[in-house]
Amino acid sequence: MCRLLGAISSDTVNIRLRFRGVPRTSPFKLVYENPDAVGVASYSGDSWRVFKSLVKESRSGYPIGEFRGRIVIVHVRNRLQGELNEENIQPLKYGEWIFAHHGLVDRVNLVKMLRNRYLSEAKGRCGSKALFCLILQEIEDKGDFIEGLRSAIDMINRIRVGYTSLNFIASNGRCMYALRYSRVKTSYYIIYYMDEPGGIEVNRVSEATSMEVFLKSRGRTIAVASESVGGWLKWPPLPNKHLIKVDENLNLEVIRLS
Repeated sequence: MCRLLGAISSDTVNIRLRFRGVPRTSPFKLVYENPDAVGVASYSGDSWRVFKSLVKESRSGYPIGEFRGRIVIVHVRNRLQGELNEENIQPLKYGEWIFAHHGLVDRVNLVKMLRNRYLSEAKGRCGSKALFCLILQEIEDKGDFIEGLRSAIDMINRIRVGYTSLNFIASNGRCMYALRYSRVKTSYYIIYYMDEPGGIEVNRVSEATSMEVFLKSRGRTIAVASESVGGWLKWPPLPNKHLIKVDENLNLEVIRLS
């Protein structure tokens, strides 16, 4: 199980994270159990900063940190597939691109569609990394993000690559994209979104990840999340097989992919 959160703002996004539980391997049992890993990518100025951590602390109230940027993307992971090491903690970075995926995907058949440097980049056992590489390969071939994404999804469906969900948040430091595209458990693999013109300030504990999230921005903010946040601002769900694109001027577009 993985969970996603992303935000882009005309101002600075501030996100503070703290786990309230203990690791699942801990002999101390609380109401909350921490996931296995967390990663955060923040963009400010002209570069990404990427933070990755295996959650090893055995105490409640484990602080992750505070992150600031015009764009911030968070990925929280319980490992169901692939190795558990820092290299496979998301968000993943390649060149100017950041990518965080929620779901399971068949890596073995994905890599058969990769060429040249993208095949080399997809080493390891992480299906999400192979998915990221395929999308980047097709973006490069088509010269456009949306057409490249459509091509990648068509290839995946045409050769019947197994997957539960292709849901992701991605950004190149200018635009932010969020995809909802699930094959099974469509009531679970959801992307919610919010466009708040006057800024946002929320403080919530995620039931899925046992993580306390404090999110604040004073300018217009567009945020996406894989968990229902009805307790915050009743964010609406993105329809399945749709993409959200937010450009550098914060123009928001919902695009049907199939």
